[in-house]
Amino acid sequence: MTISGGTVPSMRERLSYGLFFFGQNMLFVLGYQFLSLFCTDELEIAPAVTGLVFLVVRIWDSVCTMSMGFVVDKVQWKKGKYLPWVNLSIMAIPLVTGLMFMDWGASTSFKVAYLFVLYLAFTTFYAIFDAPVFAFVNAATDIPEERNRMVAIGRVFSGAGSVAVAYFAMPLILRLGWSNAIWLLCGICFAAMLPLRIFGRERVSYSGARLNFRELAGTVFQNKYLLIFLAGQFIAGVCNTSGAMANYFSIYNLGDAKYASIVNVIMYSGMFIIPLFLPNMIAHMGKKKTLALFLIIAIASLLTLRAVGYSNLYLTFFLLLTASCGRITSIIHVMFTTDCIEYGEYKTGKRSEGTIFSVQMFAGRISMAISGSLAPVLLQVSGYVANTQQAPRALNGIFNLFCLLPAAGFAAMLVIMGVFYKLEEKDVARMMAQVKERRLNVPAEEKSAAL
Repeated sequence: MTISGGTVPSMRERLSYGLFFFGQNMLFVLGYQFLSLFCTDELEIAPAVTGLVFLVVRIWDSVCTMSMGFVVDKVQWKKGKYLPWVNLSIMAIPLVTGLMFMDWGASTSFKVAYLFVLYLAFTTFYAIFDAPVFAFVNAATDIPEERNRMVAIGRVFSGAGSVAVAYFAMPLILRLGWSNAIWLLCGICFAAMLPLRIFGRERVSYSGARLNFRELAGTVFQNKYLLIFLAGQFIAGVCNTSGAMANYFSIYNLGDAKYASIVNVIMYSGMFIIPLFLPNMIAHMGKKKTLALFLIIAIASLLTLRAVGYSNLYLTFFLLLTASCGRITSIIHVMFTTDCIEYGEYKTGKRSEGTIFSVQMFAGRISMAISGSLAPVLLQVSGYVANTQQAPRALNGIFNLFCLLPAAGFAAMLVIMGVFYKLEEKDVARMMAQVKERRLNVPAEEKSAAL
């Protein structure tokens, strides 16, 4: 395998990468958080039926996301390996998102069928660019510090997108109605995502013998640290029902839909604030200790909130702010996965960014499929009835899904990473140096055969 490198990304390219995640994460929040409320309270589809649709579609989403990784590693476009896939979805997914939130006033059966088809299209287009845009940092630069910087920029803008849609979505919905509000937000998302198509550049290319499916799968199953990290991420994701419950908690427990903007902004604030400090914290503490610190703060905050209740709004908002430290799981995963890619090449001699990122996305998607379908089902089991004053049992069910289950998931991830994950930054640097030396020592005839 040979590597060709170039200069580091310009500020314009870093900014366009960040803006892409700003728009991408706005769409993500709309599709994975607001869609549930739209289905149950606007379309008046039963929560259990909504959960079933979400489960089926998100299982498809998981399979599609993993398949895309294999496709990305097998296909080489003339204009790059990753960006062409991203460009395919830039226009399609905002359009599909807008259509997904349309109420045609038809029968319930039609609404369910329409929801299924459009949500299927949403997840498919999302899968097309998801793994490639994360793997793109490996093609943008081969300098680890620059990769971390690009990831941090992407996470800052991603968090800003989450905060923006969390703050503005509900007020816009209350003022303009669901469809008009969503179309306006989709237009903003498209404008934010477009610059990456114009300014993005793939500077580092890895050339070598193309791997077959069995070899690609082997790069995953022989990568023990990737599997350990995925196990922790998966359990935390399955238990993370706080996002799905945020709007319900605001409307019914706190008693006013206007609180939804405040609650959502506070809950997503961690995605915006944490990346500002992440590179320096990692430089001093390492990724593993940084992750552990934020998880401990999130667990303590959620358990305290469940213990003291939500009668004091200011205390509730403060505890939600500190609980937003749990967003570290969706911020730092790219950095862990990038390290696992280097470890995998060191162990196997084979490099498969697309496959590894897609498997990481697959684990995340499957966990969201379970979490997203579990939340509405448990909501109905607790006695929830849409658009009415909830019984104490239902309010308690919402509160438990909002606090206790996410705390349990974070605790499980904390234990798994603390006990089993041993890969440190100094180990990754050593492995990268040895792999680079290994490439330089490959005989010329082997290099020619690999091309």
